[in-house]
Amino acid sequence: IGNIVKFIKKKYPQYTLALLTNTTLLGDKVLQKEIKDIDLILPSLDAVSDETFNKINRPEHSLNNKNIINGIIDFSKNYKGKIWLEIFIIPGLNDTEEELKLFKKILNEINPEMIQLNSIDRPSTETWVKKATKENLMRIKNYLSPSLPVEIIAKFDSGTRLIFEKENIENKILSIIYRRPCTIDDLVKISGLHLNELNKYIRILLENNIIEVSAQKRGNFYRIKKSD
Repeated sequence: IGNIVKFIKKKYPQYTLALLTNTTLLGDKVLQKEIKDIDLILPSLDAVSDETFNKINRPEHSLNNKNIINGIIDFSKNYKGKIWLEIFIIPGLNDTEEELKLFKKILNEINPEMIQLNSIDRPSTETWVKKATKENLMRIKNYLSPSLPVEIIAKFDSGTRLIFEKENIENKILSIIYRRPCTIDDLVKISGLHLNELNKYIRILLENNIIEVSAQKRGNFYRIKKSD
């Protein structure tokens, strides 16, 4: 990954480079050096106690939650970029008073630029996994704030948002761009999708040469790729 980072930084210096990670290797010293020039790291941390970690993640036997947490803390001490740490809330597991106390202690040690609270927005493999309510996420946010920066990124349906779950998201993005070129911020507002999710589909469309991007004064505009 170090070679990939160097290539992108040299070839496309105008872009902000971000890395989404499940955090399991973040404590690796070699890896830390290879990703140190990435602008934004988005690690996930779903539990602090071993019991809750095992229930949520059902990890491969060699993975140790304490090592993962220590890896995040160690990485954050020397990393110069931004860390946006995501916590995936599962009601009844990692939203208890005991778990939140543990979270608060560890989060203060990591000291990320942002903590993002998320929850499931599609059917789970396990029927007992339920979506956290907006009220519950607000309770967690208020508990962690104001000493820690927290935002809720879980989506909640509203009457003004387009419903994407039952339709092909890529086609929806293309139908928007077909009408007029859009920046990523435009697409976020029109689609109702979160920036992180939207970027995944934009990347796929770019890689498949279906859309193209052009830099303008207001930002990078995405449009349908013109035929050669």
